[in-house]
Amino acid sequence: MRKIIYLLLLVNYHLSFAQTGDCVHAKFICSKDMAYIDKFPMDGNIYIDNNCCFPNKTINGNIQWLKFKIFTPGELNFKIIPNNIEDDLDFVLFKSNEKFSCTNLSTIRCMASGRNLGNEINDDSKCRGITGLRSESHDISESNGCFGNSDSYLKSVNVNKGDSYFLAVSNYTSQNGFNISFTGEFEFDQNINLEDNITMTKVPGTESIYQFEMKETNNDEFKEYYWDFGRSAYPNSAFGPGVHTVLFSEPGKHEIKILNKLAYNCTNINSLFVNVKKADKKDNSYYFGQVFPNPAKTDISIPYLSSNAKTVVIELLNSQGKVINTFQNINLLSSGFINLNVSELPAGVYFAVIKETDLIKILHTVNFVVI
Repeated sequence: MRKIIYLLLLVNYHLSFAQTGDCVHAKFICSKDMAYIDKFPMDGNIYIDNNCCFPNKTINGNIQWLKFKIFTPGELNFKIIPNNIEDDLDFVLFKSNEKFSCTNLSTIRCMASGRNLGNEINDDSKCRGITGLRSESHDISESNGCFGNSDSYLKSVNVNKGDSYFLAVSNYTSQNGFNISFTGEFEFDQNINLEDNITMTKVPGTESIYQFEMKETNNDEFKEYYWDFGRSAYPNSAFGPGVHTVLFSEPGKHEIKILNKLAYNCTNINSLFVNVKKADKKDNSYYFGQVFPNPAKTDISIPYLSSNAKTVVIELLNSQGKVINTFQNINLLSSGFINLNVSELPAGVYFAVIKETDLIKILHTVNFVVI
């Protein structure tokens, strides 16, 4: 951070900002491989009330929050490379509690070194550009400016299983992004506990029909949701946050697994259990075949056999589980084909969910690809 003389009025203004800013929207890191941040959010401020290396205990600039949890202990090192090598990047590493609470964070490392404004004689190049943690460094904090032994690195951190951290990276120069990679013997924990975001409700008037939904999370890194309801469930799998209606055909304890695909090629798995005392019977009076053609460009057909005539509804879902179209009042005879026009759909993976007209009971689910 630049060596700046602050006016008293400006000091009083900055002290009014909250401690953690946009911490709740921190991006989840679960791989040592390089992660890319294309662009910083707009200007922000973070007030730090302990072990702060910044003037007035305040980080100023364009700030991006990251978070990660440790699975295997070891030495934590990382390298932050700005997209523009001349940009002045600062960072603060905080230790949090197990649930990634944004309150009462402990400052572990604090890096504020950078340009010296108004001092062209002193060479500040060693305090700009690439920054991070490395084992050969000795200091755990560097104040603003670039004097004496100052550089752009701090000492590595010894981390333990279960430790949770937030990393706030600030670009004082611009909104240009950066990439970050990690080294050391430690390993990240890939799992985020989302149990508080999962709702499970038994459908009234039934014994073993449940509805499942993943509520919205503060983490924007979740790209896809895949549900595995088990072999005795119908349907036995689903995509998207829900709502998903599921019939369990056998009594007993059933495990439901929810797999989330995250950014940076990471996956996250959560589990919950359903205790079924008495099972409802599955309707076996219908048979649905595979979609054809698949992939498709304009139309798809779903073959079926039915022991009795019935009117159904078909919902089309995208790969994120969002309903994008609904076909009402489709009459099923003894046999035939359900024909749907998909010419207006963008290329991608889709799911056709065939339901009874009450929109609760699911008869069948098929997936197909539009090209």
